[in-house]
Amino acid sequence: MSEKLTVSYMALLAITWLTVKVTASEVSQFPRDLDVLRGANATMFCKFPLLQDTVDVRWWKDSEKTLLVKDDRRQFTLERGRGSLVLWNVKVADSGMYYCVARYQERYLGKGNGTRLSVFALPTPLEIVPIGGFSSPRKLQCKTAGFYPEKIEIVWQRNNKQIHTGAENTTIKKVGGLYEAISSLEVTQSTWGKDIYTCLVMHVSLTVPAVFSYIQEQGKM
Repeated sequence: MSEKLTVSYMALLAITWLTVKVTASEVSQFPRDLDVLRGANATMFCKFPLLQDTVDVRWWKDSEKTLLVKDDRRQFTLERGRGSLVLWNVKVADSGMYYCVARYQERYLGKGNGTRLSVFALPTPLEIVPIGGFSSPRKLQCKTAGFYPEKIEIVWQRNNKQIHTGAENTTIKKVGGLYEAISSLEVTQSTWGKDIYTCLVMHVSLTVPAVFSYIQEQGKM
């Protein structure tokens, strides 16, 4: 076999090997789960073992019937071996499953395994509002800011000791998909100097409980 034929044969083998590799390759996504606070940016990646820049990567959201298109809140990038989707200033409505699909020279390479985006909204700042003036029984209401997702836990303390009875919690769904929680606690008039009532809120968006305190002085509410 001549040197020219040998080179041509090796080139043909390389092309054949690349075609087999591309056809059998698996397209993957990362991260699998992406937790982001409302208003931040979210970035997800689509990976494929191909180095050519001519790979076409498209994205879609599971709840939508059409492919995502670039706008002022979506950006698509393509590098050798991977593509990415960036969502700017994420909203609660952006939560969901996102998938990518890769094609090379009109050939289907594969679909990503999906990225689950969860957008959290903080329940802070908190406030405590006294209800009922000087009448008896009196109440304190602990109110949250708009938060997401819905599950939340609110507990009360009096002078650093947890109160197990007398509280009533209500969660309201607001416009825009956010929730607001109100915890009402019946209290009695302090018989000595000061009582410190503390509202503690636990939510998936918080690394530590949110805390707000109210000081009840004798004869005052």
